[in-house]
Amino acid sequence: MDIVNPATQKLIAKVPMSPPDEVNAAIEAAKEAFPEWRRTTPLARARCMFRLKELMEENFEQLSRVQTQEHGKTIDESRGETRRGIEMVEVSTGIPSLMMGCNLEDIATGIDEYLIYQPLGVFCHIAPFKSDKNSLSDGVGIRGNGCVQKPPRS
Repeated sequence: MDIVNPATQKLIAKVPMSPPDEVNAAIEAAKEAFPEWRRTTPLARARCMFRLKELMEENFEQLSRVQTQEHGKTIDESRGETRRGIEMVEVSTGIPSLMMGCNLEDIATGIDEYLIYQPLGVFCHIAPFKSDKNSLSDGVGIRGNGCVQKPPRS
């Protein structure tokens, strides 16, 4: 697949398209990794997000420039998008608190209610047209699920 700068129509990269057998292998690998990732504590997963945030901060300008090239945004727009992406990662570092369940005693006679957040399995994220890193903000992985990402075609 050609990656074209929409502002100049210049080819900036070529990315191979995965055939069905590679897609299936990625899904199987995610399924295989899921049990261990599910058992990883929310605090340990949050540490991964802290590291991601650190890397995004360190590479802020490069990430912004790549967005400008690939999406045709001005550099200021791209910097704003990169900052929002970093902020979304920051929010996800609070996952230990966000995953706390709750309970309510006596919601009806003799009935108590308990809410427990648990990872469910492997999800596929199909990114919309010209999507960027912010599309991963739904927190599927940080909540202990597996995720296979399909980037946009153009």
